[in-house]
Amino acid sequence: MIMSSQAPTWRLLITPPAAAAWNMAVDEALLHCFPSEQQPTLRFYGWSPPALSLGIAQRWRDVQAAQCAAQGVAVVRRPTGGRAILHDRELTYSLVTSQTDPLVAAATVVGAYARINAALVVGLSGLGVAAVLAPRSSPNAPTSAACFDTPAAFEITVDGRKLVGSAQSRKHGAVLQQGTVLLHADPAALAALLVLPPALDAAALAQRLVALDEIMGHAPTFQVVAAALTAGFRTAWGITLTPGTLTEAEVVMADALVYDKYNNVLWTQRR
Repeated sequence: MIMSSQAPTWRLLITPPAAAAWNMAVDEALLHCFPSEQQPTLRFYGWSPPALSLGIAQRWRDVQAAQCAAQGVAVVRRPTGGRAILHDRELTYSLVTSQTDPLVAAATVVGAYARINAALVVGLSGLGVAAVLAPRSSPNAPTSAACFDTPAAFEITVDGRKLVGSAQSRKHGAVLQQGTVLLHADPAALAALLVLPPALDAAALAQRLVALDEIMGHAPTFQVVAAALTAGFRTAWGITLTPGTLTEAEVVMADALVYDKYNNVLWTQRR
């Protein structure tokens, strides 16, 4: 646990399920506004309707666009990296702070990743989930368009299966990390929406990822998981988390980003 003489104060945002474009716009607005707001923030949110998010550099040809349209699944491009995630029955978190914040400062992006994910592991332990960080040197390199097919270094696993997928972006002296905690997994739905290698069918995906309902034997609610992760960050980092809301500047920025970027087909299909 990281301790200090005075506990740093972070803003806690728990926002209702929202459309894909708005969710991504809010996270980017938090990143853009951080230099002026100087407010470290931890956010938990859901998605409505379900959506497929692509990493910022991911290829559009990885998407089965007709299947997404037929199933009413929105497609959005994240401001962070990584590979595709189907957002449905899950909890998504985002975290924004200064790159020099001692809680996340590290010599490498991977080092910062490890510090953030270690706090998530503490939170998951409060649910009775024995999660660990994947080793730095994984024998498996990414083999497909699906984020959950293989854990990257320091991602969160249970018995070798990936539970949390995360990605990061750094701009304006700030860091944004986004991640997904699966409450329930639907490998068949994910496989139908992406162009995957023939060997990576729904059955193979099911062996590589795991959700909380399988681990815990019941489906935890979003609220229960959010409370556990909040407690994990408080314990691991010794911070004070105060419930808050978006500032006026963040709302204005998010509205603009929805219009200019996240609802823009040219942005979504840019690669």
